[in-house]
Amino acid sequence: MEVYLKRSRQSACLHLFPLSADRFRDFFAQPAGPGGQTPHLTIERFVSPIECLERHLKGMALRSLSDVSQLNALVEKAERLGEKELQILSGALDMEKINCLSDICRVVQNIGDYELIGGVTTERALGRWLVEAERLNITFPKEVRPYLDYDAIGNVYFDSNDGVFTANGYVQRRKGVPEMAENMVFRLTLAKGNKTILLDLPSSDERLEEVKRELAADSFEEAELKSIQARPDLSFLTDMIPMDDILVEEAVALSTYIQDMTRQDGELLKYCSALAVEEPTTFSEALTIAMNINDYERVPDDAGEYGKQVLRRTGADDELIDAILRLNPFTLNEWWKSQVTNCRNTYSTEEEWEAYQAKKGKLQTAFKEKVARFLKIDLSLGGLIISQAVSEAFTAVHIFKNP
Repeated sequence: MEVYLKRSRQSACLHLFPLSADRFRDFFAQPAGPGGQTPHLTIERFVSPIECLERHLKGMALRSLSDVSQLNALVEKAERLGEKELQILSGALDMEKINCLSDICRVVQNIGDYELIGGVTTERALGRWLVEAERLNITFPKEVRPYLDYDAIGNVYFDSNDGVFTANGYVQRRKGVPEMAENMVFRLTLAKGNKTILLDLPSSDERLEEVKRELAADSFEEAELKSIQARPDLSFLTDMIPMDDILVEEAVALSTYIQDMTRQDGELLKYCSALAVEEPTTFSEALTIAMNINDYERVPDDAGEYGKQVLRRTGADDELIDAILRLNPFTLNEWWKSQVTNCRNTYSTEEEWEAYQAKKGKLQTAFKEKVARFLKIDLSLGGLIISQAVSEAFTAVHIFKNP
């Protein structure tokens, strides 16, 4: 598979899968345009043997590196689908409301929630299948079936359900499978005895109690957790969080924390970074990291940008930050050599201590004069204060009296 991506008014460029996130990092980092329009890529053409994907992806916008990663994951999952699943996918995408890339990912990941009734391509054929498969609320004796109006039966069923006709048959959502909510994080399959229930998290306390009643269980400990599934655009979490020995209560708590993270810019990325560093071995440990997420700070790849973030937190405005010096290793070493790092107790006599201070004073003066020459500052007009902000970033303040 391959995709043609278009940037603004430029002509579309061909890209092969998997797409490299680094290739687009600088593009998405650009500031918004005069009208507030953020940089984005448009899928001009999607070349794939899966016709339905090409049809639904064309014209869709990629607005972040997360969208690029989603598109990669979508292609990877679609390539693993079998022939019948691809036939189902074509109808499922047509019957669902597709507004963004996440919607397509949701359908692909949950392709098992749909069924294809092969060969049923008309309302009459649908009506006949419904009667013969006894999928209606009423069962017709075989003696009367030749006299039934299958066109009318199929028409009524089609109008009252969300299924669609395709070249291969009729595609519909499997009976008893609820739609996956857009704001859910996890979907749990719980079972007790012969009863199986799907639970989307996070859920209200009322819904949790309702599920317990349906399972005839006093607590979730009495139920078996058959599977846990993440929302399609959050599927990467299942590779970072251990999915064994999960308590339902812990899944409820983690889903709430993750949902809150998705509503705060950069928080989910920080959580993923914390998971990568801590490497939790249990679901409980992953929950603890989420609970303590405020104890973590994600440092940008650009050390200079990180320095600016630190300075902003200390109250520095952009005008001051733009005036910050960044010393090269040699100059930074000169500054370090000029600093007083010893204390009085290091020396046996007062004379030795004073000689050490005098030596450092000369080095500090030489360093200050060097910076002044670089900044074209006349030291005869006033003083120059040089302070370390963070790492190799320094501020230089020239204080002088206007003539």
